[in-house]
Amino acid sequence: MYSDDSSSTLTEKLNLGCGQYPKDGFFNIDGDSNAKADQVVDLSEFPYDLPGSHFELVEADHLFEHLDNQIKVMGEIHRILKPGGILHMRVPHFSRGFTHWDHKRGFDVSYPLYFQKNFTGGYTGIDFDIQKVKLCWFAQPYLKKETLSPVQYFLGSALGQIFDFFGNLSPYACSRIWCFWVGGFEEVEFVLGHCEERMEAAIEHLEKELLHIRAGKASPAMLDGIQVEYYGSMTPLSQVSNVSTPDARSVAIQPWEKGLIPVIEKAIMSANLGFNPDNNGEIIRINIPVLTEERRKILVKQVHEEGETAKISTRTSRKEANDSLKKLQKEGLSEDLEKDAEAEVQKLTTAFGKKIEDLVEAKEKDIMTI
Repeated sequence: MYSDDSSSTLTEKLNLGCGQYPKDGFFNIDGDSNAKADQVVDLSEFPYDLPGSHFELVEADHLFEHLDNQIKVMGEIHRILKPGGILHMRVPHFSRGFTHWDHKRGFDVSYPLYFQKNFTGGYTGIDFDIQKVKLCWFAQPYLKKETLSPVQYFLGSALGQIFDFFGNLSPYACSRIWCFWVGGFEEVEFVLGHCEERMEAAIEHLEKELLHIRAGKASPAMLDGIQVEYYGSMTPLSQVSNVSTPDARSVAIQPWEKGLIPVIEKAIMSANLGFNPDNNGEIIRINIPVLTEERRKILVKQVHEEGETAKISTRTSRKEANDSLKKLQKEGLSEDLEKDAEAEVQKLTTAFGKKIEDLVEAKEKDIMTI
């Protein structure tokens, strides 16, 4: 874990998912305790224990295909990069197939487009500028050098340079041609995978919003999402204090440094959660008032509005996926494949709609329980 003392000396280059190949001059992290990392970080837990707006370069070499939620990871990378910072990522093309037991998905050259504001086909809300997209046939040479004979390595490297030259005359055209050469199945999977990620993001957003709608019972989760300025970086409250519930009607916050008390109180007030924090010089305490029947009904209405917003988001994802499938059909995808894929999109929409209803029902029950 970085501290306020070490963050100022922390290198500004991050090797995210270093595995067995740490890089000199980089801060190397990985989720595997067996990796040769400077720090082990659970890459499925957000936010990462890393300072915001700190790194000028983040390298992610064949990391994303092992992760479940690439959009949230991209959001974390955006948070920890300085303005103007660079993300250099390498991922397997979908046509390569799942060559590792832990691979969750493959990628297409269009993946970076979803992180540009002007992309109308499904902008994720995380803004990056694309500097360069490149196809590489002879990928990860440092691994191949360990497994191939010198002759095989030389031939593979030479062929790779030839294929890369022609492929990168137009990476987008090359990827498109190759997609339909292998039958179009993988690009359909790409559309379905992206649709599912967008719907998962809608669920995660709903869960976050429901945490902010308080029931009558105190919970540390009420303060999830609150960040405070800590040595120049916005840091989650849970990383600078201990948050607990001494009883059902109060939340106690024990800052790790007394000087943070006014900063934390200001952050709580700015979050507009309806709380009035108080402190005794050591601990910040928030008393949770008993909700009136009228107030409970207002909160339930708010919960249903958030649920409807999430449903609208999933329906939008469905429409975007179906539009992409129709475009693929015009470009050569068979009608049967397109119809089957639309049916899969509808299954996703139904499943995530049920998740939304369950979340709304549980929150309503929590609010109305006295």
